[in-house]
Amino acid sequence: MLLVPIQFMLTARWLRPPRGAVHLPSTFLAVAAMLALVGGAATLREGAPGYAAMVLGLALLAAFVLLQRRVAQPLLEVALLMRNVMLRSALLVQWLLYCNAFGAVFLLSLYMQSALGHSANTSGEVLAVGTLLMAAIAPAAGILSDRYRPCVIASCGVAVVLIAALLATGLGAGSHLLHVGLVLAVQGVGFAFFSSPNMTMVMNAVPPNRTSIASAFSATARSLGMVSGMLIVGALISVNLGHDPVGADPARYVATMHASFWILAAITALALAISLLSRTEGP
Repeated sequence: MLLVPIQFMLTARWLRPPRGAVHLPSTFLAVAAMLALVGGAATLREGAPGYAAMVLGLALLAAFVLLQRRVAQPLLEVALLMRNVMLRSALLVQWLLYCNAFGAVFLLSLYMQSALGHSANTSGEVLAVGTLLMAAIAPAAGILSDRYRPCVIASCGVAVVLIAALLATGLGAGSHLLHVGLVLAVQGVGFAFFSSPNMTMVMNAVPPNRTSIASAFSATARSLGMVSGMLIVGALISVNLGHDPVGADPARYVATMHASFWILAAITALALAISLLSRTEGP
């Protein structure tokens, strides 16, 4: 529905990209690496095939990064990331933090339905709490990032997301929906205070003529973070549950969920450490 007002209210014209603007071998390597990693994480229970797919995915990813340093029109400007410390730190924190984003929603959705016995409709309503809070608070966080140091506000957001991950490790077979809602609410507040200030840091880290590249970097880091979080969750579910339905053994699923949130909490703690250490280099 949003495409309709955009189409009629924003004036734009299509510019055909020049020949060779997209390096097709790089695109193939990136897609193949993601497919191998996702497929491997989902089949770790099978043993050698799953682990082989993971190794292949990592090898293809390394080949992709190495190739970007050699082509004239890279999909990923590795040189820019290597020499721009502030940009690199902001994107690294964003990547690590967004491991929590979709992974937590996926875990809690299945948890509310399989372990607590609630309907999909009820689970969806509870999951919306974090999103609504983020949408309501993020504009205020953006205003604060224009008045104060955005790195400080972003670090506070990372710390709040860490609290949410730790709260999630306390969920059990008899937890109340209020506990789940609290986890999602705290996470939503954390992402609200992180997203806008971190975007400000990313855009301020490059000159005006490179803002489009910085914006693309940010979107990539966000997507990679969500994919990475799901790789962790998918691998743990594959190893602990295999092909069994999640609802067949709720206790084992809860144990898997706890392990996932402890790993996500450790990753978020690393993001917080990087965020705090890079404060002196932020605006």
